[in-house]
Amino acid sequence: MHRRISRICRSFSGFIFLGVIFLFMHSCGDSGDQVIDEATGNRALKQYEMTKDKIKTIEEKQQERYKDILPGAAREERPDE
Repeated sequence: MHRRISRICRSFSGFIFLGVIFLFMHSCGDSGDQVIDEATGNRALKQYEMTKDKIKTIEEKQQERYKDILPGAAREERPDE
């Protein structure tokens, strides 16, 4: 009986070991890509493109707001003159 339990424990520990190896290899693959992106400058380029797009959308929203605000402000100034 002791040998039977020992076999079960070994096979169970083998499955755990294989799972840990699989997770380790999967996580190393992601960090390896990040290291390559950092070394080649691709990460900085991606961040630059994202920031550029965000600034463009903010600029477009601001222009729309100013278009709405400026004609109203011009109307308010005319009667006072």
